[in-house]
Amino acid sequence: MRHFILYDLADGLIRQSCFASGVNDADLLAQWPQPGQGLLFTAEAIDEPRAWRVVAGEVIPRADMAPAISQVTFAADGAEACVISGLPDPCVVAMRGALTVPRTVVSGGSVTITSTVPGDIILRVTADPAYLAWEVTIHAV
Repeated sequence: MRHFILYDLADGLIRQSCFASGVNDADLLAQWPQPGQGLLFTAEAIDEPRAWRVVAGEVIPRADMAPAISQVTFAADGAEACVISGLPDPCVVAMRGALTVPRTVVSGGSVTITSTVPGDIILRVTADPAYLAWEVTIHAV
Protein backbone atom coordinates (compact mmCIF):
# COMPACT_ATOMS: atom_id res chain seq x y z
CA MET A 1 0.00 0.00 0.00
CA ARG A 2 1.35 3.42 -1.00
CA HIS A 3 0.58 6.77 0.48
CA PHE A 4 0.21 9.84 -1.70
CA ILE A 5 -0.99 13.39 -1.42
CA LEU A 6 -2.67 15.74 -3.86
CA TYR A 7 -1.66 19.34 -3.45
CA ASP A 8 -2.27 22.71 -5.05
CA LEU A 9 0.61 23.63 -7.36
CA ALA A 10 0.07 27.37 -6.80
CA ASP A 11 0.43 27.45 -3.01
CA GLY A 12 1.48 23.94 -1.98
CA LEU A 13 -1.54 23.41 0.29
CA ILE A 14 -2.43 19.74 0.65
CA ARG A 15 -5.93 18.97 -0.64
CA GLN A 16 -6.06 15.20 -0.05
CA SER A 17 -4.03 12.52 1.70
CA CYS A 18 -4.73 8.92 0.58
CA PHE A 19 -3.55 5.34 0.54
CA ALA A 20 -3.68 3.24 -2.61
CA SER A 21 -3.03 -0.44 -3.10
CA GLY A 22 -2.82 -2.48 -6.25
CA VAL A 23 -2.35 0.63 -8.37
CA ASN A 24 0.90 1.49 -10.09
CA ASP A 25 2.36 4.99 -10.18
CA ALA A 26 1.59 5.51 -13.87
CA ASP A 27 -2.12 4.78 -13.30
CA LEU A 28 -2.25 7.23 -10.37
CA LEU A 29 -0.51 9.93 -12.37
CA ALA A 30 -2.97 9.43 -15.24
CA GLN A 31 -6.13 9.42 -13.08
CA TRP A 32 -5.71 11.72 -10.09
CA PRO A 33 -4.08 15.08 -10.64
CA GLN A 34 -6.49 17.66 -11.98
CA PRO A 35 -5.24 20.86 -13.62
CA GLY A 36 -3.39 22.87 -11.00
CA GLN A 37 -2.76 19.87 -8.72
CA GLY A 38 0.39 17.94 -8.00
CA LEU A 39 0.79 14.34 -6.86
CA LEU A 40 3.48 13.37 -4.37
CA PHE A 41 4.26 9.93 -2.93
CA THR A 42 5.27 10.02 0.73
CA ALA A 43 6.83 7.44 3.04
CA GLU A 44 4.26 8.12 5.78
CA ALA A 45 0.67 9.27 6.03
CA ILE A 46 -0.04 12.95 6.61
CA ASP A 47 -2.09 12.98 9.82
CA GLU A 48 -3.55 16.50 9.53
CA PRO A 49 -3.28 17.70 5.90
CA ARG A 50 -4.19 21.33 6.76
CA ALA A 51 -1.09 21.57 8.96
CA TRP A 52 1.30 20.86 6.08
CA ARG A 53 2.20 22.11 2.63
CA VAL A 54 4.48 21.09 -0.22
CA VAL A 55 7.49 23.23 -1.09
CA ALA A 56 9.92 22.12 -3.81
CA GLY A 57 8.65 18.54 -3.61
CA GLU A 58 9.03 18.31 0.19
CA VAL A 59 6.26 18.16 2.79
CA ILE A 60 6.89 20.87 5.44
CA PRO A 61 4.79 22.08 8.37
CA ARG A 62 2.84 25.33 8.17
CA ALA A 63 3.89 27.72 10.96
CA ASP A 64 1.71 28.64 13.93
CA MET A 65 0.93 32.32 14.42
CA ALA A 66 1.85 33.74 17.81
CA PRO A 67 0.38 37.26 17.93
CA ALA A 68 0.28 39.38 21.09
CA ILE A 69 -3.06 40.77 22.31
CA SER A 70 -3.05 43.98 24.34
CA GLN A 71 -6.34 43.06 26.06
CA VAL A 72 -9.18 40.65 25.35
CA THR A 73 -11.82 42.82 27.06
CA PHE A 74 -12.17 46.53 26.30
CA ALA A 75 -14.78 49.24 26.62
CA ALA A 76 -17.31 49.58 23.78
CA ASP A 77 -16.88 53.34 23.82
CA GLY A 78 -15.23 53.81 20.41
CA ALA A 79 -12.01 54.97 22.06
CA GLU A 80 -10.53 52.09 24.05
CA ALA A 81 -8.84 49.59 21.78
CA CYS A 82 -7.58 46.05 21.52
CA VAL A 83 -4.28 45.92 19.63
CA ILE A 84 -3.16 42.65 18.10
CA SER A 85 0.48 42.69 16.99
CA GLY A 86 2.98 40.18 15.69
CA LEU A 87 0.80 39.19 12.74
CA PRO A 88 2.33 37.95 9.49
CA ASP A 89 2.84 40.78 7.01
CA PRO A 90 0.63 40.71 4.97
CA CYS A 91 -2.29 38.70 6.32
CA VAL A 92 -6.06 38.59 5.90
CA VAL A 93 -8.27 39.56 8.84
CA ALA A 94 -12.02 38.99 9.17
CA MET A 95 -14.34 39.70 12.11
CA ARG A 96 -17.83 38.58 13.00
CA GLY A 97 -20.10 39.07 15.97
CA ALA A 98 -20.69 42.47 17.56
CA LEU A 99 -18.34 43.93 14.93
CA THR A 100 -18.41 42.49 11.41
CA VAL A 101 -15.58 43.16 8.98
CA PRO A 102 -15.21 41.19 5.73
CA ARG A 103 -11.92 39.60 4.77
CA THR A 104 -9.45 42.48 4.61
CA VAL A 105 -5.75 42.44 3.74
CA VAL A 106 -3.71 43.92 6.58
CA SER A 107 -0.09 45.05 6.22
CA GLY A 108 2.30 46.16 8.93
CA GLY A 109 1.86 43.23 11.31
CA SER A 110 -0.81 44.69 13.60
CA VAL A 111 -4.49 45.56 13.78
CA THR A 112 -6.29 47.92 16.19
CA ILE A 113 -9.92 47.19 17.06
CA THR A 114 -12.42 49.58 18.61
CA SER A 115 -16.17 49.23 18.92
CA THR A 116 -19.23 51.17 20.01
CA VAL A 117 -21.33 48.01 20.12
CA PRO A 118 -20.92 45.67 23.10
CA GLY A 119 -20.54 41.95 22.52
CA ASP A 120 -18.15 39.23 21.45
CA ILE A 121 -15.99 39.79 18.39
CA ILE A 122 -14.47 36.73 16.73
CA LEU A 123 -11.34 37.66 14.83
CA ARG A 124 -9.83 35.22 12.30
CA VAL A 125 -6.43 35.74 10.71
CA THR A 126 -5.09 33.83 7.72
CA ALA A 127 -1.75 34.06 5.94
CA ASP A 128 -1.79 31.23 3.43
CA PRO A 129 0.10 29.18 2.66
CA ALA A 130 2.90 29.64 5.19
CA TYR A 131 0.78 29.90 8.35
CA LEU A 132 -2.08 28.03 9.96
CA ALA A 133 -5.18 30.14 10.55
CA TRP A 134 -5.48 31.81 13.97
CA GLU A 135 -8.69 32.79 15.72
CA VAL A 136 -9.47 34.65 18.94
CA THR A 137 -12.58 36.01 20.65
CA ILE A 138 -12.38 39.46 22.18
CA HIS A 139 -15.07 41.22 24.19
CA ALA A 140 -16.34 44.77 23.86
CA VAL A 141 -18.22 45.67 27.06
